[in-house]
Amino acid sequence: MSGSVVVAGARTPIGKLSGALGSFSATELGGFAIAAALDAIDRAAAGGKTAVDEDLALHRAIAAATGNTEFPRFLQFIGRHLIPRRTVSGLPEQMGGRRAYLALIQEEHRRICQAIERRDPRGAREAMRRHLTRSLERYRRLAAQRKAA
Repeated sequence: MSGSVVVAGARTPIGKLSGALGSFSATELGGFAIAAALDAIDRAAAGGKTAVDEDLALHRAIAAATGNTEFPRFLQFIGRHLIPRRTVSGLPEQMGGRRAYLALIQEEHRRICQAIERRDPRGAREAMRRHLTRSLERYRRLAAQRKAA
């Protein structure tokens, strides 16, 4: 009996939170998750951290917000390689240091998130394409420089 009382006690705050969240649409909840992930990158960068896990969380929040289960599964499949700076060093240093590098990436992230918030699929697609293309270009330059050295 005491176990049932404990479970009932634990269930109450979870139920209250669930009830409150139930008043929002899935789209709104996805937007909250994306905004929270974007803020987490800012906090990590301000704290001098790499923000790799937070960056991954942002991309996963965006994928989850699509409602298409294949997008999060694809990101899970790519895993740690989704954020190249997790496995490749040197790029932030070449771009003025970690803070400057993260500021650049965050500006790209903000453009994506702003388009999502506006519910502008073309703008979000273009902002994400630009972010990923620029990332690819940055890492290609780094690889070419290393090969030349």
